[in-house]
Formats: sequence, C-alpha cells, structure tokens
Amino acid sequence: MNRKTLQVLVMGAGVLAAAGFGYWIGHRTAPTGGPPAVSSNKDTNQSGKRVLYWHDPMVPGQRFDKPGKSPFMNMELVPVYADGEAATGVSIDPVMAQNLGLRTAKVTRQRFGSALEAPGVVAVPEGNDVLLQARTAGTIVRVHVSGSYAAVRQDDPLLTITSPELIAALREFQVLNESISPDLAPLREAAMQRLKVLGVDQASIEKAEQGSTAALTLVQRAPASGIIRELTAREGMTVAPGQMLARISPISPIWIEAALPEASTGSIHPGNMAFVSAPGLMGAPIAAKVVAVLPTVDPVTRTRGVRLETANHDMTLVPGMTARVRFDGGAGEQVLAIPDEAIIRTGTRALVYVQNEAGRFVPVEIDAGRTIDGRTEVRSGLDEGARVVSSAQFLIDSESNLRAAGERVQAPAKAPTGASGYEGKGVVIGSAAGQVTLRHEAVPAANWPAMIMTFTLAPGVNATMPTGTVVRFRFRMDAGKPPIVTSLEAESRLGRTGGTP
Repeated sequence: MNRKTLQVLVMGAGVLAAAGFGYWIGHRTAPTGGPPAVSSNKDTNQSGKRVLYWHDPMVPGQRFDKPGKSPFMNMELVPVYADGEAATGVSIDPVMAQNLGLRTAKVTRQRFGSALEAPGVVAVPEGNDVLLQARTAGTIVRVHVSGSYAAVRQDDPLLTITSPELIAALREFQVLNESISPDLAPLREAAMQRLKVLGVDQASIEKAEQGSTAALTLVQRAPASGIIRELTAREGMTVAPGQMLARISPISPIWIEAALPEASTGSIHPGNMAFVSAPGLMGAPIAAKVVAVLPTVDPVTRTRGVRLETANHDMTLVPGMTARVRFDGGAGEQVLAIPDEAIIRTGTRALVYVQNEAGRFVPVEIDAGRTIDGRTEVRSGLDEGARVVSSAQFLIDSESNLRAAGERVQAPAKAPTGASGYEGKGVVIGSAAGQVTLRHEAVPAANWPAMIMTFTLAPGVNATMPTGTVVRFRFRMDAGKPPIVTSLEAESRLGRTGGTP
C-alpha cells in the first residue's frame, strides 16, 4: 500500500468519527420542550386505560386526538378516558369532607332473594260485617256493652228490649200452651214460631211454657264474634222493626295490609307465605298468607299494596295495629349491591358518585334493581370493589352541579358563557393586531391559576399599551375559542406602583 492510499483511508476514518460524535452531541442536546411523543397505540396511555380524547380544562368543548400543549392556555392537555373518569373529576378537601361526614361504601356482592321486610297495618276484612237489627217495635231497657270497638263473643248479650207486640205474642203462646185441646196444637206451634221470629231464644220459650212472666223482655245477643264497629242503641230509646242497633266486624280471619316498594313486588304472588310481627305480640311471629297483590301504586310513596290474611283465633291482632311483614323466598342469587342512600335519583336516571384512584369523585349512571334491607341491587354501571359516596352527596353537588355532572358522563361540558364574563388583573407582556399577551393573577371564578396567556381582543378594545402596564380586564369564554377580552383598563406602569400582580 503506497503512502497516498494510506492518507485517504485515515481521512475517511476521521470523517466518520466526526459524524458519529456530532450525532451523539445532537441526540444529547435535542430540545425536550415539544409535545410528548405519541405511542404506537394513540388510544392508550401509560396506565393502560383507553383514552377517548384530550382537552383543555379551560376550554373543554375543544377536543384533540393526541397529547401536547393547549393552543389556548399553553398548558398540558388532559386525557378523558373511556370509562368516564376524566382527570378533572370533582375534588373535595379532606378536612371539609371529614367535618361534614362524607362517607364512602364499597360495592359488594350479596345474596338477593325475595326475602324482604315491609311495614304493614292490621285491617278488618271488608264484606264480613254482621248487622244486628230490631225485629219488633219496642223500647231498649238495657245496653250490656260499653260502646263501640268493644270485643264480643258469639251469643254474648248486647241489648234488652221490651215491646207490646212481644208481650202479646208471649201471652198468646202461654194461653195456647195451657189448653189441652188437640185442635189447638197447630195454633200453639204457630205461636212458638212467631216468638222465634221475634228473636226470643229457646230458653225463654221454655220459661214461657212453664208459666213464668219473667220472659216478657227480649235479650238481643251477638250474632258473631268480633268487635262492635258501630253501636246506635241507647237505654230508653224507642226502636222500629228493621232499625240497625249494632254493626259487628269479625276479626277472625283478619287482614294485614303491607306496603312494598314497587321494584320489590315482582316476586310476590298470591299464596306466598309471610311472617307478621307486631310490637304488641310477645310470642313468635304469626304466619300469614298473601291473598292479593293490589293493582295500584301510591303516587307519593311509590309503594304497592300487598294483602295478607291470618286466622287470628285468639284475637291477638286488632285493627289499626302496626306490624312488620317479612317475606322469605330463599337465599337467592349473588348480585352487586350498594347502600340505598348512595343513589341520587333524578326522575329519569339513577346516579352515584364513584371515588377514583386519584381520590376524585366522578358521576356514574347505574341500572338500579331491587331494594332489600336498605341495599339496592346494581344491574350495570359499577364493578365489584368500587367505592361510592354513601352520605353528604350535597357536598359533591356544591362542587359540581348535578345536571352538568350527569351530562359529563356522556359528553364534554360546554365552556361557561355570559355577558358579564370574568374579571382579572395582570401585566401587559406584548400586543399584536387583535391580540394581547398578559401575565395575570389567578382568576378563582374561572378556576384559573396565575399564568401567561394570549387573549383575543373584542371589537373596539384598545390594547396599544406599553409593556409592563398593570391592567384590569374582563373576558369571556366561548366554546372552542380562545378567551376574548371585552374591556382593558390601565392602572399603572410596572415599577411605579412598586409591585407586580
């Protein structure tokens, strides 16, 4: 190899080394302030969650298909995930949450059969009332019961009545009974039947046959066991045939009217057994049978009536008594359930606030099912182990309007608008045609921190001010557009006032 060839090889190696060194230097000093690189799968982030889109929290109506800097606020764009957990969820100060009793509950699995409890009221069966009427004109000489709602047994004495017709019938029967003529036997039998029609019992007829005069009054006895719902008879009162004297309601059997949530009556049918307990019952609960599921729903309480019947031979259940009815249909299936108070019902949907991994509270729509023992079945919308707010939901509402939060479950919120807009204070950094750049203080009303931002000027707003001028300004925000300054007034020049905003 000659000397000239060797020189060429050495020079080539030097060029290659210089190129490699330059590439290394360039790689080490490359600027890093640009937008973050987008992964090969732009729909997921480092946490593995699927991202629907990115947006600027200050201008939420504008969507972006990749991360980076906001063209409006020069801030990092925020991801919105497919599961509805936007990074901008509702945040509650821990001290405030503790003071106001904000609690969360875990979504768990439990068995949801047809076993449930419901309040009930003991009622008199309709259509079973027995009436006591006067069978002859006369006068009431004695009332044997204390008054309405007195409990009576069948054949207990209720009233004693005397009347001229009754006395005449008794005298006639006694005269015919004393006669020995066989021809008067039919008349004697007819007189006995007349006494029975007037209500005279067999014992009084036998006394009349013996010539006793004590049976000249008629004792009206209870035709059935129960309670006297109505008593119109009074001592000394004159009565006419057919006049009602008392109304007796049998309470064996007796009804229990239970009120169940309309979502829980699907598994209750006539013939099902239940157990009734009441504060006045000292023993075991009484078995009762469902006789009807009423075809009406109370428009105020949203409950449906279920009617049960039990024998009540010893009359331990009385009308008007409050009771608890327990329907037991077995263990049932395992389902997801949450406390009933965690659900916010808007009339058309059921919402809960879920605490995400970042500690923020996100509204989630659920499909609510049956309610048993203070817990509600969740058919869809939640996963096992998630934590939902179970008390102090009003605190969440104070941070995020319920209707707006519900709309964010399905669509991004619109930017706030209004003629009044927002007010702030800042320093002029620069201005151009139709624009002004300000370093402004925090704007709490708009949820803005202190930052440098470029605003669009509304028509007629003058921004030809020297750099460093302290200004007060008003602005509004329209969906998908940069903030628009509607007024701009100078206060002083930076340095003359001795401070910065």
